[in-house]
Amino acid sequence: MGQKEIEMKQDVTLLCPRCGNSFTLAESIKELEQKEISDIAAKFGQSWRLIYEYSDCFRKTEYGGMARSKRLRLLKEVARLFDTCEFMYEGKRWRTAWPEVLAAITQICNAEKFGLKNHNYLKVILVKTAKRVSTEGMTAEEEQKREAGRRGGREAERQESGLTAHSVRKHITEIIRGLEEKQR
Repeated sequence: MGQKEIEMKQDVTLLCPRCGNSFTLAESIKELEQKEISDIAAKFGQSWRLIYEYSDCFRKTEYGGMARSKRLRLLKEVARLFDTCEFMYEGKRWRTAWPEVLAAITQICNAEKFGLKNHNYLKVILVKTAKRVSTEGMTAEEEQKREAGRRGGREAERQESGLTAHSVRKHITEIIRGLEEKQR
């Protein structure tokens, strides 16, 4: 379907089955987008003003306009970062905390940047304080703790069974001597 056909279909007038008022599909889409933006605003709480100001950085000029659908897409992307506190940058996964995200967004807003095309500028700032995440979703520090726990668990098992490196070596040596004597 071409762009003109879509625009023509959005101009179709419909009647509400409940109240009988007429509306167009374009008006309906605008209303749904505004509702989603309101839901996202509620999710951010007191940080909403800052997040909205950050979305303004994607305007082409300082006082230029922005399509509601573009703003909604940007706000959804920031909301996803808000939910997970994880992001991808240069093919690697990073984990950060929400206060660092707010600090980075504040830094961008204070610099009065305009014409941003994507969130890479935000990610460059976040990488400085973020921790790299493995494919298992763990930071290097968490993996080291896990390995130390595993090693500690193995050592504890050996100590509980009475096996030490020396006693295992001694036992293996005895087995080897016994085999050598049988072969003679």
